[in-house]
Amino acid sequence: IKEQWKKDHKALACTKVLDVHDAVPKDLPFKLTQAQHRCIDEIFEDVQKTTPMNRLLLGDVGSGKTIVAGTIMKVIVDEGAHACLVAPTQVLAEQHVKTLQKFYPEVPIQLITGKTGKRDNRKTENPSSIIDHPSFIVGTHAVLNQLNKLTTHHSPLTTKIGLVVYDEQQRF
Repeated sequence: IKEQWKKDHKALACTKVLDVHDAVPKDLPFKLTQAQHRCIDEIFEDVQKTTPMNRLLLGDVGSGKTIVAGTIMKVIVDEGAHACLVAPTQVLAEQHVKTLQKFYPEVPIQLITGKTGKRDNRKTENPSSIIDHPSFIVGTHAVLNQLNKLTTHHSPLTTKIGLVVYDEQQRF
């Protein structure tokens, strides 16, 4: 079943970036660990393929998962597609927006949550242009409904969704 699914579904394959580490912010207040570099390299290998990626990045709070995800999201935006980050709560989604704005100020960011009930465009002078230009889309699970609407044939979305990252917190 898995092999058939892989044959039936295709993903955007990144082709433009020569060195994925060029997407790592230069002004990080810390040095990436070997594990973070390895994860970035492995994920980058996956996004160069047309097979959809299904990967788990596991780490404690503050271990650098967001910067790993942000680096790959930047690669996707540079490729010409949207990169989406889905968080479990509005507070965490807003935190991710602040973090991504700090390290990737050149990338437009759109916040979509159930609480706002609409798209909240950040870092763009023309809010409607965020739909037409590669950007980070960050939000709660409500973002999935909005992405579904954005990708229908009735939508003005002209830029594809190239990556969806789920940030999930589990309680045991």
